[in-house]
Amino acid sequence: LEFGQFNNFAHTPFGLFLLLGWSWALLYHLCNGIRHFVWDVGYAFEKKHVDLGGWIVVVASVLLTAAVWAVAYLVPAA
Repeated sequence: LEFGQFNNFAHTPFGLFLLLGWSWALLYHLCNGIRHFVWDVGYAFEKKHVDLGGWIVVVASVLLTAAVWAVAYLVPAA
């Protein structure tokens, strides 16, 4: 598989959907890792904090994904 073939596929709607999903998964994993680090240092073990932390991870990962894609499409290439 050559880069040109991959690049053509990545610019199809399905390819963009996959890239969006992979970037969200990466950022979700990053945010959840931070959440686990907070637990490792002994904070946020109450049920309400665990639930709130889960929602914060989901929202933060969506916002970070949107920010990454916005920068990728709005900042001109050098």
